[in-house]
Amino acid sequence: MIFTLATLLAVIMAVEEIPLPTFDIDLDQAPETRWNQVFDAKKTEIKEFTLSIESEFNPFLIKYIANGLIKSGVFSQEVIQEMKGGADYLNLNFQTIVFGNFMNEFFALCSSLIIRKPQGGIILGRSFDYDYPNQMRKLSIDLTFYKSGKLLYKSAGIAMYFGVVTGMRPEAYAISLNQRDLFDHIYFWETLGLIEGNQATSFAIRYVLENINSYENAKNYLENIPILAGEYICIAGITDGVVITRNRKYVADLKELDEMNWYIVQTNYDHWLPQPKDDDRYNPNIERLDMIGNNYINEDQVYRLMIMKPTLNSDTVHTAIMNPMTGYWYAVTWTEE
Repeated sequence: MIFTLATLLAVIMAVEEIPLPTFDIDLDQAPETRWNQVFDAKKTEIKEFTLSIESEFNPFLIKYIANGLIKSGVFSQEVIQEMKGGADYLNLNFQTIVFGNFMNEFFALCSSLIIRKPQGGIILGRSFDYDYPNQMRKLSIDLTFYKSGKLLYKSAGIAMYFGVVTGMRPEAYAISLNQRDLFDHIYFWETLGLIEGNQATSFAIRYVLENINSYENAKNYLENIPILAGEYICIAGITDGVVITRNRKYVADLKELDEMNWYIVQTNYDHWLPQPKDDDRYNPNIERLDMIGNNYINEDQVYRLMIMKPTLNSDTVHTAIMNPMTGYWYAVTWTEE
């Protein structure tokens, strides 16, 4: 056991965690104003990131894509009002905000662990990895959404991004989203998907968290909606857990917790294929979970797994640990590198 502990500790990255600033979002408030406290706290960082988008991408491209997204209906009217409210409040280009809210469809490298806890409940551990990690860490926020005065769900998010890639509805389920590369002509298929009315998955997850109160119904919804990009949708319930491997129109694979499998590891590659040697976050987690064993796993151990390299890496923006049965929620970001 001493060797095991020493082996695990040797790969914990020497970085400092930073608690995420917390905000309450009242969904009964007007969409245009419900985010103002976030905008006030993060206005410098939001403006800096908005300027970086405008310096990197052609303004005509931003305008063309943003207008196309609005016309396509991929964003609900409520979300468009939120975007417009943020742009007006901070005097930013509305089209840049719309464009920025679609960027998750093109790049996100993430790791998720779904683990059955012997004392009860399912733990979801999640590291969100993205381009521009230092800027994204400054924008990372811990959100609690309320409706009719009651806590509805929690989310680890990015200021001025209105979708959800990491969230938990207490006493029901937790969800994380990992990108899946389909190795096809992504721009063509996403354009076609927008024309056909496919959904952006992070906004579909927000819809689920706000409107669906059971694991089975959330799972069924996310299995069947047409989406714009390949995704791995990881869901931890009270007694069950699943990774839904999605193509745009249908489910490619379902991997669920059962009597033989007390954990599921998901990164950004199909689990039935060899993992890339230059980005294998899958097999190290398999080895470490087998080393720890089901009898010793808990939220603290999952956190330790999530802060070990290569799971925690230079692109990791924030990390969250969730257990929907108990309502356990812990989300942090990391110091700049």
